[in-house]
Amino acid sequence: MAAIATNNIIDINQYEMPCDPITLDPYQKPTRLLKCGHTMNEHSLLQMINAGNNICPVCQVPFQMNTDVKTYPRNYALEHDIEYRRNMEIQLRNKFATDLNENKIKGKKEKLLLLKYLSDKYFQCLYEIAELYSEIADYENAIITYNTILELTKNNKEFNNIMIDTIIKCSEALIANSKYDQALESLLSIQEKVDQMNEDNNNSKADLCFNLGKALFSKDKYKEALTYFDAALNEYMKTGRAEINQQKIASCTWWSGQLSIQLGNYEEALKLHSKSLDARLKLLNQEHPDVGRSYNSVAEAKHYLGKHEEALELHELALTIFKNKYGFEHPEVAETFELTGVTYIGMEEIEDRAIPYLMESVKIRKKTQGETHSALATTYNNIGQAYFKAGKLEHTVKYFELSSDILISNFGRNNTKVAISKSNIGYVYYAQKNFVKSHEFLKEAYEIMCEELGKENPQATKILNDMKNIATKL
Repeated sequence: MAAIATNNIIDINQYEMPCDPITLDPYQKPTRLLKCGHTMNEHSLLQMINAGNNICPVCQVPFQMNTDVKTYPRNYALEHDIEYRRNMEIQLRNKFATDLNENKIKGKKEKLLLLKYLSDKYFQCLYEIAELYSEIADYENAIITYNTILELTKNNKEFNNIMIDTIIKCSEALIANSKYDQALESLLSIQEKVDQMNEDNNNSKADLCFNLGKALFSKDKYKEALTYFDAALNEYMKTGRAEINQQKIASCTWWSGQLSIQLGNYEEALKLHSKSLDARLKLLNQEHPDVGRSYNSVAEAKHYLGKHEEALELHELALTIFKNKYGFEHPEVAETFELTGVTYIGMEEIEDRAIPYLMESVKIRKKTQGETHSALATTYNNIGQAYFKAGKLEHTVKYFELSSDILISNFGRNNTKVAISKSNIGYVYYAQKNFVKSHEFLKEAYEIMCEELGKENPQATKILNDMKNIATKL
């Protein structure tokens, strides 16, 4: 998971941290990055270099080991001062948390004074907790933690930037937890404030557009999503920002590749995902989760272009990265199993290969994401497709209906994903020569398609023509 962006939380980049920013240990052999001025222990720096990560952990500015690094002698007086302040901070933080829980802090002035004292570390600590929750796919607790920050900062203009940054970060957890409408609502609520901000020193507008694009993509609003991704990319690439935003530029390229896959432009998807993978391999170490995601996406594009063996090799690379990073029970592992299963469907190795991989994905998704997560609906749909190709129509209907139920619970009835799911069920009933049921499901799918995409939409037209054909058999 990407490092925490702190530049519009407390503007921590203006301060020198009194301890190593990675381990939080006192300085033993402090080493300064000359490009940005931030300091860390030499041991931490060497670990980063060995991992192939030449980016400051505080501000994300890239550096060169030979030219941008300076080592300083140990300062025992400073270490003593650090230890004293850390002990005082811990005592005050504990008192602050206790007073909040017991509702002792009632006056706004008293609360504000405490927040001012603790803000440079207390909020950063909460952000790190939320990020860690997200990394282990515990999005509910990540959202709760972000909401804690919002509760502490509401109605205080001095914390306006913290509030905006928190809403943007919280929207990522909401999207990951299939709460797309909540994410959109929260992001749109701050859009006007973000537009009024001075963007010279932060990425708030770009991050807002980027997350709006992700939320709209998840709701199948592909054209709107592309507009926001393009806007985010333009902001990230503005003069003076491109160098420090290389990871985010790679992410924008990745999402554009995902859009191309959804729109059936597989050659363009392969081009975009390959470009994103190349950038991530240069910017990050080869075991980084974003590299794993790019391997999966390049593989998915290759699968749709019929290059199944190449796709399987890339999925295997991704699976190794995710297992090493997260262990076996994690959504990224489930996603990789599912994509591998889909590739085996394309290779027509259904029952020996595709089904076992897809079922393993279901087991992990249920445990890590719950039984109503929209990702599980996609997995069920793919299992249905596998059984349909194997000619086991009763199993096909079962998994298509499971998929449809989850989609309705997440998106409501009037959604194109629901319409496609309903039409799939209708076509299975047609294959079973149950024309009454087939007509019933296709009619429901057609009504949703017309309402969402219009009567002239090619998919709606096809369903209508199929309904007319079925009507002659009733």
